[in-house]
Amino acid sequence: MKLLVLFCLAGLAAARPQADERSAQTVSMDNELREDQSYDFAFETSNGIIREESGISYPGAEPETGNYVQSGSFEIPHPDGTVTYLSFLSDENGYQPESDALPTFNGRVDIQDAPERNAQVVSNFNELREDNSYDFQFETSNNILREESGLSYPGNEPETGRYVQTGSYEFVHPDGTVTSIQFIADENGFRPLGAVIPQITEQVNIQDA
Repeated sequence: MKLLVLFCLAGLAAARPQADERSAQTVSMDNELREDQSYDFAFETSNGIIREESGISYPGAEPETGNYVQSGSFEIPHPDGTVTYLSFLSDENGYQPESDALPTFNGRVDIQDAPERNAQVVSNFNELREDNSYDFQFETSNNILREESGLSYPGNEPETGRYVQTGSYEFVHPDGTVTSIQFIADENGFRPLGAVIPQITEQVNIQDA
């Protein structure tokens, strides 16, 4: 399977400054896994953040062949009315992120030497709690693991507080080595960690949001 791990864009959708933060609430959340192994995951917060992700399985002509395509987007509104938009596509041609908010990416994260498989989703979990925290996780039969959590921290006054998102992406190469990417997004900005991504010398900061 020629499947590329998703880059850590998810955290960008969460950073908010403490000085003028709103205690964001999750106003909608959807998670659907269908029999054909395709899925949709989306949520929206009360402060205008929109997060969407989809995955589609394409079986090959022979058993144990095919590919799995994942795509998604993030929208982050700013007080001046502008919106930071991020999108990504991960398929047999590599991982392709697009956003003015990210550093220049001069290549793609490519694992084309990995054996193709008609990957199946073996576990899928989604929970939204009353305090607006959530957990989202899925794993595929070819050892792709995706995890994400969000926590709401109310402030001492109404309409203050912060929302923190953390997560990771992990996949296993044919030689047994593991590529892992982690991220955290909070009042200090978005901070990704992973050997397969370009070095970011400055945090992606939306403190003016």
